[in-house]
Amino acid sequence: TKDEATDLVWHIVKTAIHPELLVKLKEYNADMNQVRGKMTPLIEAVEREHIEVVRALIEQQVDLDFFADPEFGTAL
Repeated sequence: TKDEATDLVWHIVKTAIHPELLVKLKEYNADMNQVRGKMTPLIEAVEREHIEVVRALIEQQVDLDFFADPEFGTAL
């Protein structure tokens, strides 16, 4: 389901394991801009310095300007 795919996106972001799977998860309509704890997957990946995940998310055309909290701003 979409929710399960989105949960897997967050797992990849936090663990940096198999970022190449983000392509498949997008096909399952995973929400790659979902906010959790005032962060998006891209912001979380940047914070964790998971460069390969950041690249993979950008390749999947996540919203680079999206932010959940003005205090945090955007990932870039």
